[in-house]
Amino acid sequence: MNKGLIDRVDTERIHYDKEFEKIKLEDGDMFVDDQWLVDYHRYHAFALRELGDIKGKKVLNIGAGGLGGGKNTSWLAKQGAFVSGIDITEVGLSIAKQIANFNVVTVDLRLESAENMSFPSEYFDLILSYGVIHHLNIETAIRELFRHLKKGGKLIVVEPWNGNPFFRFARNHLWYPQKNRTKFERALNKEDLKVFLRYFAEHKIVFFELVASFTRVFRLIPIKFIREIIINTCNKIDDFILKAFPFMKNYCRNFVGIFKKI
Repeated sequence: MNKGLIDRVDTERIHYDKEFEKIKLEDGDMFVDDQWLVDYHRYHAFALRELGDIKGKKVLNIGAGGLGGGKNTSWLAKQGAFVSGIDITEVGLSIAKQIANFNVVTVDLRLESAENMSFPSEYFDLILSYGVIHHLNIETAIRELFRHLKKGGKLIVVEPWNGNPFFRFARNHLWYPQKNRTKFERALNKEDLKVFLRYFAEHKIVFFELVASFTRVFRLIPIKFIREIIINTCNKIDDFILKAFPFMKNYCRNFVGIFKKI
């Protein structure tokens, strides 16, 4: 492992260890059912549904630590998959382990980076990466993920998109809810997508959050039915705009990519 990679991984590990140490788990935080899909961002539910029927399949969750990563990992196991999860922080994996124990599921959790994994080649049927790739060296990570997928297997990623200049400015200079950035991460762009496509001949990319990007603020509204009305309205506006004007997808905040190994 080269020095640049070690420095980056160590910096991010320290950052997220500190963030995960702030989490105080309660029973209500740890329980996972299908409501977990709809209570989070819409692209989260979309990505998990794109996995399809995973019962009996080997699934890897990258970024398995912390509350969100841990709940994703346990949700996958509850669907009947044989689940492995990796993360670079011991604190994050400890949280994931507590969530798995609470939900009475068995998962294989390992302290390692997606750029250098210990699993056998062509081992997994499916790999889920939720907001992790943009922290990594794209070429190294995609090559490693491709190597660990079986033929016919799918890689599903959820990532921030860099096409909108307003969102670029906000990421760099503005505060907003759930903002938690390190100096190494960056939203992905068209050149990054080309790296994916060099490895995966079959793919689907769906963009999310144009107007709905502001739902991060609306989620702070304490009255649930008002919050849901506003968020659902934003989603419907996005659906209309992206259907009527497909070029507007470049100005969305996030995307879900589904890549199949042929």
